[in-house]
Amino acid sequence: MAFIDGKAIAAEIKARLAVQMAALPAGQGVGLATLLIGDDYGAAQYRGQIERLATSMGFGYTDVRLPPAATLAEIHAALDRLAADPAVHGILPLRPFPKGVGDEAVIDRLPPLKDIDGFHPDNLGRLLLDAPRLIPSTARACLVALDATHIDLQGKEVVVVGRSATVGKPVALLCLARHATVTLLHSRTLDLAFHTRRADVVIVAIGRPRFLTAEMIRDGAVVIDVGINWEESEGVDGQKQGRLVGDADTEAVAARAAWITPVPGGIGAITNACLLENTLTALALQGGDRESSVRARLGR
Repeated sequence: MAFIDGKAIAAEIKARLAVQMAALPAGQGVGLATLLIGDDYGAAQYRGQIERLATSMGFGYTDVRLPPAATLAEIHAALDRLAADPAVHGILPLRPFPKGVGDEAVIDRLPPLKDIDGFHPDNLGRLLLDAPRLIPSTARACLVALDATHIDLQGKEVVVVGRSATVGKPVALLCLARHATVTLLHSRTLDLAFHTRRADVVIVAIGRPRFLTAEMIRDGAVVIDVGINWEESEGVDGQKQGRLVGDADTEAVAARAAWITPVPGGIGAITNACLLENTLTALALQGGDRESSVRARLGR
């Protein structure tokens, strides 16, 4: 067994981005913006991660925050201002959105070429048509992690546990584009373990701590764990303590897997680097460069 080192992979991506940044024309900056609505702790923490990463790489960063009671009109107005700002090349609205405000009402307002998380219908549709432009960053991170194992997905059995529009469906499409045989599992799947045990690659993204057990994979499988869950326990002094765990029972699964992404230090680190990568791609697209660079990046 070997761990896929997400931090090392992220460092490699950032090194490539630094070279690309240095090659930009004099005076050409690249900027991204986040939109945080309310005071959700997880979203606020993630916003801080993105700000630190972006500024450390020399990206311009715009921090927009709205109160928890923000109306859809106020959200749209904030997005419209960012859309019109020539210094902002990528926009990342941070979930969760306020109660009563659906994801579509926010995402659909984004300019497709500034949608650096790749969730606008234009970008998801192009992914479906095998003409990717801005690719969902977490799904992209899963493929980058697989590339680190040097596995050739052509003809391989890939099982994706979770069918979300943010991870499960996009990563299934990316694997199909690599000529894998893909099975997408979900909460209504019968005998889920039957499918995971025959897979060469298992990608699990359902938000349930330690869901994937050692008995659910075959020896030598590659496991990509997308989950980030906070698990609480009681310490010897009676005080509550906690730690981040994935959707896989990492220690047990690692004993059987050939490769596995750890949590933390796996997909999350790569995802953040992919967001910056998408921001540079967005800059190129807004400048008229079409999809050739995206396909080259995907090795297709």
